[in-house]
Amino acid sequence: MATTLPLGSADRELDDSLRRVRARRRWRVALHGASTVLATAIALLLAAAALFAWVDHGTTTVWVVRLVAIVAVGLAAWWWLVRPLREHPTDAQIAHFLEDREPSLDAAVLSAVDVRALPASSGTHALDGTLASEATARLRGVDGGRRVERRPLQLHAALVAVLAATLVGLTLIGPAAVTQAARLMLLPAVAVDPAMVPGVRRLAVEPGNADIARGGDVQLKARLIGFGSDGDSAVLMLRTVGDSATPPGEWERQLMIASDSAGQFGLRLFDVATLTEYYVEAGDLRSETFRLRVTDLPYVSELSFVYEYPAYTGLPPDTIVNGGDIVAPAGTRVHMSVGTTMPASGGRMVIEGRDTVALTEQPDGTLAGTLVVRSPGFYTVELAATGGSYVRGSLDYAIDDEARPRYPPDIARGGVLRGPRRR
Repeated sequence: MATTLPLGSADRELDDSLRRVRARRRWRVALHGASTVLATAIALLLAAAALFAWVDHGTTTVWVVRLVAIVAVGLAAWWWLVRPLREHPTDAQIAHFLEDREPSLDAAVLSAVDVRALPASSGTHALDGTLASEATARLRGVDGGRRVERRPLQLHAALVAVLAATLVGLTLIGPAAVTQAARLMLLPAVAVDPAMVPGVRRLAVEPGNADIARGGDVQLKARLIGFGSDGDSAVLMLRTVGDSATPPGEWERQLMIASDSAGQFGLRLFDVATLTEYYVEAGDLRSETFRLRVTDLPYVSELSFVYEYPAYTGLPPDTIVNGGDIVAPAGTRVHMSVGTTMPASGGRMVIEGRDTVALTEQPDGTLAGTLVVRSPGFYTVELAATGGSYVRGSLDYAIDDEARPRYPPDIARGGVLRGPRRR
């Protein structure tokens, strides 16, 4: 039966040195793993900043990028940090580790550990003590193992500090695109709308992907969020795509028009007859590319009005051809005639905050209806489609009741009192 030999002072000193080296090895593994995880996080942050600067970072994009980042950082932490720290090297492995880094030990520690691992019945008790004394004597020459990995530990610690400072600096005071990406990436899990995060810059583009009637018009809008004083311009890039037999056209650059609200821009496209792609640029951000798909649906080709002014104005009826915005004093009856790009069995005027006005088909193929001006607002025309549904048939137009009878008829008539107001 094997007996346990009492440990002498040499054995205890050898064990202390092995524990010290084991701890230093764990510190090296931990610092190396931490530096790798930090470097991964920095790379992911820069990649996210580049992605968010290239495409519109809506909710889905942000959540996908977050998920990828979490998985990538988690895998890096597991592979380079957690997994190595879960290892429990034996005394023999620590002795090999020590001997590899301190050749002056001349295998004394490894020999002492190997002999001590033999059973007591092997009769190596005396040899064990001798080898342990020789190993501890040599270990004193390397400061009991404290010299092991001293330089690598210092370098790894400095690297971790530099990487951590870099990550914090990029997050707080880095380039705008990087700090914005950091805010989006570090949102709590309950946050679902990037637009609600202070300091985050993004582009909100309307209508995005849309189906429009062939030959119809479309109002494109861009809202710059979080730009501050930098959000003073937006550029629309568009091109026609056509069909499979026709190559796409060249990208055209058009400056969008600023609206009354800060950060709001718009541009109206007329007579869209083929598949069109577009995106918006503002500063160093760019939206995703959207498509305007052309369908064979009716659309308003012409609006004509006959203004029947109230009796108190003393104004005769007035006819407006190729109209749009309605500008007339309250109480004016506006008789509308609507021409369409293709036959429509009916339609309606949808008025902001009011009931709709029916448009009925006339013998000449136009649609007609009458609106009484009561208050300012906006209206749009919807046209009847197959199946009894209605489709949007026009842009939004303004109803303006600020033309007053106190002005001379040649100023008030026909809505030339002031420029049209558009939404």
